[in-house]
Amino acid sequence: MRGRDGLVWKIVEDKDATPAERRLTEVNAGTYIVEGAFLFPALAALKPSNVQKEYYLTDIVAAAIRQGKRVAAYIAADSVEALGINTRAELAEAERILRARVRQRLMDAGATFLAPETSFVDAEVRIGRDTVIHPHTTLEGRTIIGEDCVIRSHSRLVESVLGDGVTVLDGCVMEGSRLEEQCTVGPVAHLRPGTVVRPHAKVGNFVELKHTELGQGSKANHLSYLGDTRVGKRVNVGAGTITCNYDGVNKHQTVIGDDGFLGSDVSLVAPVTIGRGAVIGAGSVVTQDVPADALALGRARQVVKPGWVKGWREKAKSGRGRGKS
Repeated sequence: MRGRDGLVWKIVEDKDATPAERRLTEVNAGTYIVEGAFLFPALAALKPSNVQKEYYLTDIVAAAIRQGKRVAAYIAADSVEALGINTRAELAEAERILRARVRQRLMDAGATFLAPETSFVDAEVRIGRDTVIHPHTTLEGRTIIGEDCVIRSHSRLVESVLGDGVTVLDGCVMEGSRLEEQCTVGPVAHLRPGTVVRPHAKVGNFVELKHTELGQGSKANHLSYLGDTRVGKRVNVGAGTITCNYDGVNKHQTVIGDDGFLGSDVSLVAPVTIGRGAVIGAGSVVTQDVPADALALGRARQVVKPGWVKGWREKAKSGRGRGKS
């Protein structure tokens, strides 16, 4: 309630207000700036003289007026700024409003959100011009995304940095990682802290990288795990390849030189180094360093016995017949 000069002269609780007072259109938002010398004596003098028999902090306004002090009100330009938060639902609504402002700021700066209301974006996130964010994405912490990137649906980026022209396909999770320009990740890839993907490299579906550098133009396309690994340029990592980096006590590094070729289902038992241009045969278990331009095979020799299956079947059928009798 104000006087004719616009100064505040009291604040009335709704339950204690008269019908005329309830018709007023200004509401106290509950934020105060009070001189300390006045505040503490005023608090000590509060009395529960109201319908609820409660101590009202707002009664200090009337106390200030009685002492000849000046009480002014600041009018919020937007009523949203004064929303109260007393329930989880109200907290969710306040967060929705703030996150909508974050997305609006990023769109004003040139980013595109295809379904803005479905994306969860933290206030510190930065996104370059002409980057497209698909529905149901989560961008957390101090994530920085360059220009002309595409982030597809259901991906979650945490404290990661993406260069220009990066594509993150559907369902990827990355944390503490750096993706340099024009690389592609996913779908359904997992990049853990300490991962660096160099320009034009590709991380494919169901590939996990941890504390790993994937060199420029290199590819790990399918179903692989690379941990504590340094991969050179233009390396092909075959489907199902894994680095065995943990011996039960310590982690060890794997190094793969430029232009290497790893066949499918290769296990690299760290610490191990694969030289430049070396080729590892599919299904190999590599436990020793491989020199440059060498072929390494670490699997049992294939044995073929013609006609063996026919004889085995006849014996099996004969054995089952005797068992029934």
